Amino acid sequence: MTRSLSKSFSSIINFSSDESKGRCSMLSSAVIAGIITNLTSGIFYTGFMIGNNINIVNVGIISFIPYIASIFCIFAPTILERFRKRRWILAFAKLFYYTLNVLGITLLPVFVSDTKIKVICFAVIVFISGIVNSFCSSGYSSWQVNFLPDDVRADYFTLQHFFCNMITGIVVVVSGIISDSLSASGHQLEIISILRYIAYFLALVDVVILSLPKEYPYLHTSENFKVLDIFRIPFKYKPFILVMAVVFARTFSTTMSTSAHSYYLLNDAGVKYTFISGINAAYFLFFFIFSKFWKGMISRRGWLYTFAVAQILWAPTSFVYAFVNSQNYTWLMLTVRILQHILGVGVSITVANMAFIQLPETDRTYYISFFTIISSLSNFFGVMFGTLIVSAFGDRLITMFGTTFYPAQILLFIESFFEIITALIAVNVSRTIKKSSASAV
Repeated sequence: MTRSLSKSFSSIINFSSDESKGRCSMLSSAVIAGIITNLTSGIFYTGFMIGNNINIVNVGIISFIPYIASIFCIFAPTILERFRKRRWILAFAKLFYYTLNVLGITLLPVFVSDTKIKVICFAVIVFISGIVNSFCSSGYSSWQVNFLPDDVRADYFTLQHFFCNMITGIVVVVSGIISDSLSASGHQLEIISILRYIAYFLALVDVVILSLPKEYPYLHTSENFKVLDIFRIPFKYKPFILVMAVVFARTFSTTMSTSAHSYYLLNDAGVKYTFISGINAAYFLFFFIFSKFWKGMISRRGWLYTFAVAQILWAPTSFVYAFVNSQNYTWLMLTVRILQHILGVGVSITVANMAFIQLPETDRTYYISFFTIISSLSNFFGVMFGTLIVSAFGDRLITMFGTTFYPAQILLFIESFFEIITALIAVNVSRTIKKSSASAV
């Protein structure tokens, strides 16, 4: 496996061509963005909100606001397609996004003390930064897809996930140890804030790296750019739309419990940052061991079928995860997360390629923007659904299977059901696309 990984790295990540240089930039940016994301979202973001007296319902509300904002990416093609070169427009937008979302959120509690006003201000910042980020995502994806031809895509995403998880894992574990060690001193919130300042510095580096690769011409079928084309053009190509159905189902099922369950683990189950971070960091080892197996399945059975297998096996782990509590998390959470790491290799590689599986050569900004809308809507509905469930139950606990559950745990039962549905949709879409391709020959 070491030799295979080294061979893949040397053949895909080098400076022998513009495409390879572009992949170097993409990989570097992915690692840096992964560190930024881990330091400013997930358990540290939840901890930051808890430290600022934001309750679980408001955390959920703030969490789904970016997905509402992302819908504004419908305007990205009509703006970006008017420019032959987009490098500096995207760089400025990315810098503005990082400044608002990372630095702005960190500084807000310094100037605002009232909790209600803080919630409103957090929501406004997250909404505006989300609009800007949706603009960036479409632009960069349309640019970077030129560096990922079909013959290197699986290897590239394997390398990207390996290095991202290895490096970010180390960073997050160290950060978790520091946060836990200072939890009793009352300085935990200050440490989390410092981590966010470090993340902003890294964000500046990321903007520079993203601006380095060669920019290719953007192909399109019309010079008249209309907002409705973001829906009209993708719907003309059925295979792409079918893949988007899988994207919607998968994202909806996996986001409904994210913020609520993180809050539950930290606030109710009493799980330490170090424990969560350590488990998450170990993922890169599983990626190193099992990526060859999942890549082999992709080459034999295809992207969607491989995703479906990994997804349907994941569902039972979500069901069992719901039973994790303050008494058993040291062994049960560890067991579940190890199984999820093994399956997560297959899920992460295939999900990373979903936008490109049936992506045509022309009008890619429209297709990528449509993908962003589908991802955002499914994220929004997933998080909103989870927030509504938690809000409806309030402080009430539920007794099932002879055990008492918090609402966040109930969401995992529901999530496991939707994960099975998602796998079945993926299998059906895979068969439909194959039949369509066979009949077209």
